[in-house]
Amino acid sequence: MFLATLFAALSLAGCTPASVAEDQIPAKTHDAPAETPEVVTEEKEESFEDAQPGQYGDSRDELIAVLKKAQARAEKAGGGESATDDAGGEDASETAYDTSDIEASLSQLIEDAGANASFAYRYLSDSGWDFSVHGKESHTAASMISLAVLTQLFDRIDAGDLSLDDEYELTEEAIVGGNGRLQDEDPGTAYSLRDLVWYSIVESDNTATNMLIDIAGMDAINSEVARQGLEGTKLERHMMDTEAQKEGRENRMASDDAAAILNAIAQGAFYNEELSDFAYDLLSQQKSDSAVKDALPEGATYAFKSGSLENVYNEGGIVFGEHPYVFVAFVEGVDEEEATALVKDAAALVEGWTNP
Repeated sequence: MFLATLFAALSLAGCTPASVAEDQIPAKTHDAPAETPEVVTEEKEESFEDAQPGQYGDSRDELIAVLKKAQARAEKAGGGESATDDAGGEDASETAYDTSDIEASLSQLIEDAGANASFAYRYLSDSGWDFSVHGKESHTAASMISLAVLTQLFDRIDAGDLSLDDEYELTEEAIVGGNGRLQDEDPGTAYSLRDLVWYSIVESDNTATNMLIDIAGMDAINSEVARQGLEGTKLERHMMDTEAQKEGRENRMASDDAAAILNAIAQGAFYNEELSDFAYDLLSQQKSDSAVKDALPEGATYAFKSGSLENVYNEGGIVFGEHPYVFVAFVEGVDEEEATALVKDAAALVEGWTNP
């Protein structure tokens, strides 16, 4: 289990934050009528003509170097309690720092915005600083659900049952509208698993994500999600499946769950280090706009995933500088402009608190 691997990898301690203080597109679906209800809006259509699978983004090597420097600073300062219990294999940070001020500030932002929102924060060098605001609440996931799809795929790759080089043919049944370029390709075209993951994560390609769901199996994905303890996450439909939405079936995710996956990727513990490197590389190539990045210092390195539907905006990523961290925001109930403004304001607060 990657979370158990993560707990075993969290050996850094004592380094703390310096301050305590979509155009709508008619969709072809598995069962849906030709005319899609206006409510269905998976991802915004983007232009990706300059991007291709197989290109590489930022390496996790720089992040590893930052974490090593943090560890060295902690040791020089006398260290502290280990963030793990090697015997138990569970997070055993004995120091829980006071995060009440930042939590209160973020809670006030949510109240002022009148949104249904949650935030999760993971400080990569010392889990004692971790916190969330409504982090266990389950939200409409939009394209963030692709992170959950990766859990089952990567578990099978790690076990040797699948390979990123395996090839799969695009079928007519898998093609849906919304975001992504695979909907314009000919059925029968072959794609490697590596390329399908690239399209799903980097471009939020709905067709690629549906192919990955079929490869992994919806029930198997949910079983792996449950095995990892991601209690607020459940895959209930394919992308652009309007009939499922009419029946009240929706993909759900909690900000705490997204943060756990991103934290494992950052720590090199997402099943194994090679798969963590691959996942981080994909996140660093994300093509969608980012509300969080707008709040970060110029030149900041940020690897992320985002997703949106009508009145839904979600984003989560890995920010690193001197004090690297994971930040996730899930927002529902307000329009896109209000949602992205809320996320930007929250990200600015978190960045200022972490790196004043």
